[in-house]
This record gives sequence, structure tokens and C-alpha cells, in this order.
Amino acid sequence: MRTELYSKKSAVFRLFACVLLFCLFATGCRRNDGPASIEVVQTFDFSDSYQGWSVDFADYMTGQDEIYEFAQAHTALPRPLDTTKKAVMVSSHNRSDDMFMFLKRKITGLRPNQRYGVRFEVTFASDAPSNWAGIGGAPGEGVTMKVGAVPQEPQKSLDNLNHYRLDIDKGNQSQGGKDAVVVGDVANGLDQPTYALLTRTNDQQPLEATTDGNGNLWVLVGTDSGFEGKTTLYYSNIRVSLRVL
Repeated sequence: MRTELYSKKSAVFRLFACVLLFCLFATGCRRNDGPASIEVVQTFDFSDSYQGWSVDFADYMTGQDEIYEFAQAHTALPRPLDTTKKAVMVSSHNRSDDMFMFLKRKITGLRPNQRYGVRFEVTFASDAPSNWAGIGGAPGEGVTMKVGAVPQEPQKSLDNLNHYRLDIDKGNQSQGGKDAVVVGDVANGLDQPTYALLTRTNDQQPLEATTDGNGNLWVLVGTDSGFEGKTTLYYSNIRVSLRVL
């Protein structure tokens, strides 16, 4: 009788153990294979080249390009930084109380028509002093940095006032938009116009975007200027993390 009782208890225990292991295994599979665990990280180091990024400008009037002093180059970092290292330099003179200069790039190989959470980490050099006064706005705090992501390539076109505008919603000046969020400004943290390396992220400003039918997504990093003067920045590194939602 005791042997039979022991045998029944043993069988129940084995059944319970099997059910428990199955549940744990199933839960583990969901955690490891579920969408939340899938993340794509791409780091672009501009020490060797543009890394597939292109530079453009918007929010300015057509026919007067020379007065805006547009410039871009893959060149050495400025002093007092390490001049043996290179970066992507972008520069313009904001003479219209509004100027957007930006870098853009297509990222491929993602899931088609998939919603992603997009995180940026942007490292760049700026010589705009903190807490300085400027024309129209401060040279540092008056130049807002934004990051964005959209399924189609951001393009500029002329509006009815003959100004070049982007076809995405990046917001304006210090405000973000549907397709781009604010990550800070270009103030160097110093009380003098000396180049310093800075890093900006959108950790406090979540950004989401959906890929196109081919699994492509365009990412963008730019500055929206209310400072009516010249701004010259050197981008040394951009890191983009895309997490399936």
C-alpha cells in the first residue's frame, strides 16, 4: 500500500516537474525570440570618410547661395582637438533668421513595414560659447540640434515664398516635430569660442519610425539655427540603435 502511494506521489511530482519545465522553456523562448530582444546598432566613424552620409541645407531663400557661405568637407578636426583625426565639417551663415543644415543617410536591411524605436548618439565639435549673446539668438543655445527618422528620403523643395523647405516634419527652431526630436544645442560648455567635443542623445526624447516596404529607413541629424551668424560644426561619430517595437 505504501509502495503504491509512493508510486502515485512520484508520478504526480514528475508530471508537475515536466509542466514547470515546459512553462519555463516556453517563457524563455518568448523572451529570447520576441520583438523586444531584436536591436540593430550601426556606428558611423567619420575618421575615414562620409560613411554614406550626405550633407544638405534648408530653410533659406533661393538665388542667394553665396551670402550663406555654405561649406562641407571631410577634414581634420580643428585645434585644440586632435588634428590627426578627421570629421565631417558643415558650415553656413544664417542670414535669414532661420537655417537648417543636416546630414542624412539610408539604413537598409531592416524589417519591412516595421515600427522601430530609434536612439541616436551624436559626437561633434563646436566652438559656440555657452551663455553668450548673439544676433537673433545665442551662438550656442540658439542653434538647436535635432535627430529624425522617416521611411522616405528627406528632400527639400521651394515653397511659395521661394524658400527651400524639407518635406518632413522636423519642427522649427527650438521645437521638434513629428519626424524629428530635439537633443540639445551646440553650446560648448565654455566661456570662450574654443572647439570642444560634445555628445548629444535622444534618451530623454523617444523617437519612433516605420520602415518602408523594403525595410529601409532614412535617418537625419541636423541643426536648426536662430542665431544670425556663422555656425561651423565637425561631426566625428554618429551611432544609431534601432529596436523593434
